[in-house]
Amino acid sequence: WLFDAGHSDAVAEWELATAAGRLVIDRSFIVGDGVRWIVDYKTSQPHGDETLAAFYARESALYRPQLESYRDAIAALDTRPTRLALYFPGVPGWYEL
Repeated sequence: WLFDAGHSDAVAEWELATAAGRLVIDRSFIVGDGVRWIVDYKTSQPHGDETLAAFYARESALYRPQLESYRDAIAALDTRPTRLALYFPGVPGWYEL
């Protein structure tokens, strides 16, 4: 679903210039209900015996400010509702913030 070519306005490595500097968004697209998704790819993996839930909680706390800055930059260009997620290719599933 994440890589579905049928999504509207699908972009990868989307560069945006803001007053705070340059942002590069890994993936963004709009789904049928008009919601824009902003997805950031991470190579992180759980530590040792860390549960998947604890891993997702740790990573979301770490990267939430980054994704919120992406959302805020896009909000200046697009008024659609936005959802944020982290995608970990080496871990089953992905995590919505």
